[in-house]
Amino acid sequence: MDASSPGSPHTRDDILGAVAFAAREFLRSTEWREAVPDVLKHLGEAAAASRCYLYEHRIVDGVPTQTLSAEWSAPGIRPTINDLDVFEEPYRPYELRWVEILANGGVIAGPISGLPPEERDALLKEEGILSTAFVPVLVHGEWWGYLGFDDCESEREWSTSEIDALRTAAEVLGAGIERSGLEHQLREDVAARQKAEAQLGQAEVRFQTLVEHGTAIVYIDQVEEPGDTIYISPQVTGVFGWGPEELLQDQDLWMDSIHRDDRERILTMERQETDGVFNAEYRIVNRAGETVWLHEQGALVKDADGSPLYWLGIALDVTEQVVAAENAREAELRFRTLVESSSAVTLITAPREPWETLYVSPQAEDLYGYSSEEILQNPSPWEELLLHPDDLDRITNLGRATDETGKRFVAEYRILDAHGETKWVHEESNLVRDPEGTPLYWLSVQLDITESKRAELLEGQLELEQATSAKLKALDQAKDDLLIAVSHDFRSPLSNIVGFGLTLQRSLQTLEQEDILDFVTRIVENAWKLERLVGDVLDVSRLREGLLEINRRDADLGRLVRDIAEHMSLEDGYELDVEGGSVVLAVDGQLVERIVDNLIMNAVRHNPAGVNIRVGVRSVAGGAEIWVSDDGEGVPSDLGEDLFEAFTSGQGPRNDPSPGLGLGLSIVKQITDLHGGRVWHEETPGGGATFRVFLPEESP
Repeated sequence: MDASSPGSPHTRDDILGAVAFAAREFLRSTEWREAVPDVLKHLGEAAAASRCYLYEHRIVDGVPTQTLSAEWSAPGIRPTINDLDVFEEPYRPYELRWVEILANGGVIAGPISGLPPEERDALLKEEGILSTAFVPVLVHGEWWGYLGFDDCESEREWSTSEIDALRTAAEVLGAGIERSGLEHQLREDVAARQKAEAQLGQAEVRFQTLVEHGTAIVYIDQVEEPGDTIYISPQVTGVFGWGPEELLQDQDLWMDSIHRDDRERILTMERQETDGVFNAEYRIVNRAGETVWLHEQGALVKDADGSPLYWLGIALDVTEQVVAAENAREAELRFRTLVESSSAVTLITAPREPWETLYVSPQAEDLYGYSSEEILQNPSPWEELLLHPDDLDRITNLGRATDETGKRFVAEYRILDAHGETKWVHEESNLVRDPEGTPLYWLSVQLDITESKRAELLEGQLELEQATSAKLKALDQAKDDLLIAVSHDFRSPLSNIVGFGLTLQRSLQTLEQEDILDFVTRIVENAWKLERLVGDVLDVSRLREGLLEINRRDADLGRLVRDIAEHMSLEDGYELDVEGGSVVLAVDGQLVERIVDNLIMNAVRHNPAGVNIRVGVRSVAGGAEIWVSDDGEGVPSDLGEDLFEAFTSGQGPRNDPSPGLGLGLSIVKQITDLHGGRVWHEETPGGGATFRVFLPEESP
């Protein structure tokens, strides 16, 4: 903790010093109002407060009121003592709760965020107060008013030791007010002098009683013989284990109780003391052999002429605070050792945007190229220095979302280091909360995953290269298959044409007219087969290059299907049935003929003789459907939708190693796509395959 921060040991020590100053001033002054401005200034500065003030509680015409008696404000903080509503001002409704607490000796202290909404809003709106502390002041055993402290800079938590010190200050202040009033009464009423003196004596007794019932050990030393103590309050017994009488009887007992490792230092400080102030923290070993930490402050009290009267000192048992501070230092050391020995970067950032960096481990320089100090000094290092522009919005939005939900933040993103190099980071962050659930900070761990990302990229490139290589091999194999298929499918009709032609050429004179007609018919049929093969290859080429355009005209699809069936010459053993009536649709008639022709020839090519083939057309919602169905062997399950890819072909009816070019169904699909339709296949009930083509009414 920073030495000057609220709640630090130095703040507590400064308050104790201010308490000693207040006691000295009230003992020297006969009028408390003259002394209180300097007392409030010392208390306010010691408490690191923005404002310190003293309010007096009065009953006016039966109405409880409060009057601002004195005030000190830090530089830049507006004083309120000149406001019109600070004299005999009735308590506001929300302040009545304070009256009840303070009148019963209670303390109100802490951030205003912990107060009820009405109180919180009033304090924040009126004076911009973020934290406050009210301590009751008692005079003649009755509640007189309260001592207040405001912090306008931070939502401060007041420690127990600070509250104890502020209570002591309020007690000293009340005793001073009581003493001043009695002295004033003595000056005003000579006739009542004896009574006032008795009351003054009682006030001094009460002053002593307050001292002896406080939390601090109070002592008075002679000036002539430093260390010769003439008074010690009873609290010494609970700390040292020896009572006041034992310590007064043995004047060396206090010094002998000081821990041997601290004794020489304390003796040296006492010998060198010259400015009337003693301030030290040291250990003692009490009667039970326990080590106790004490914080001691002493001040030289002087009379009105400046002559020394006595030493007034306060000693507090601060063992709990010292042990807590030591535990905190050890915990911080363990934390730093843990995070700084890891390869990961550890960060602590504020719980809300813009996520101010509160801590960053030294490994940051290896990852970011910036030192920890450079990161801490920049209010927005992520937006201004580190986050890659392509990831900035995504990570910022994710951060805002986790701020709202409090869920764990997990992300991978890129940063640009100080040298402009792109690096990949894996970050996981958890929101740390206090016991009440209030967010304190984000604790984050970042790992440099640049090399693993590069490995993933190389692996992806390798997979792409392997896929490309496999595709090239497949294309090469398809080329070989195409050459085999072309040579096979072209050779068969060509061989028939050449064979029948040569026979006619050689034996035309001797052949019967019937044989001549049969040979010519076979030549024509094989020529048509050859023409169909050439057409398929040309159609695929034009479709792939986008050179084939459709010319839509109204056509009767039922009639078109029947004409194709009537003029199609099938091999012996195949029967073709036509179903469906007239269906008129705007299509490219010539291209639809290619669809029907290829579907019928596909059924013939992949089924044995004797298979019944049916072709039909019907009107459906949004268009028309053409189908070709057979009761043959069906489509092999391993082909699936690959059937409609070019150069894909199943086995023929006799396991022909080259069943065809595999272009027919590809042409069907591409012509269907040009019309905005779709093609699919399904099993025929009872066995076989059915291919269906849907043609829409108009192109989408």
